[in-house]
Amino acid sequence: MAQQSLKDHLRHLPLFPLPDAVLFPTMRLPLHVFEPRYRQMVHDAQAGGLPIAIGHMKDSVVPPGGQPAVFPIVGVGFIDALEELPDGRFLIVLLGQQRVRIVEEPASEHPYRVVVGELVFDATISEADNRRALEEVQRVILAMHQREPLVASTLSGAMRDRTHAGEVADVIAALVHTDPMLRQGWLEEMDPAVRLHAVTEALETLLVLSHARPTALN
Repeated sequence: MAQQSLKDHLRHLPLFPLPDAVLFPTMRLPLHVFEPRYRQMVHDAQAGGLPIAIGHMKDSVVPPGGQPAVFPIVGVGFIDALEELPDGRFLIVLLGQQRVRIVEEPASEHPYRVVVGELVFDATISEADNRRALEEVQRVILAMHQREPLVASTLSGAMRDRTHAGEVADVIAALVHTDPMLRQGWLEEMDPAVRLHAVTEALETLLVLSHARPTALN
């Protein structure tokens, strides 16, 4: 249902550029929306059941009067929770649905930017590659259970009943707090086994360097 609704809106996707945010499928992203143009975006999205594209900005410094450039692969989701504050600001939670490639940015009649997008999907991998990728991350999480059972339990619970490397990679990527550029790379990687291997390496690094402290997760 949600994916079909997303397809219906690919020619008119509201774009929310952010300096450090990357939205993965299944990820819940809380946002405090205070700028008037983005408050209007939230109002329009809520009223029309529209998805919102989260664009990771290429540079946090934007020239006066300019528009921030964003990476062409964005995460798109729907508003899952919303609270409007008395002064008009919003507290929202976006639920990630799908990766989308920006193919065009037409002139917008709204105060916020809109883009034309196309859905992008994971490449097909063999059962053997899928199994190896899953076994690799399971070994790392098993090692975490020895040191940080709370973190390991959170990861294991998030992975429960997921048997595809791409889905598991996205679930873990949504939890691991690390460099936004690294996360953008995971968003853009369409080989599920490669993506899960990269996410697993990040988990291993956290385990070695910080003993997998709970603060390593969002």
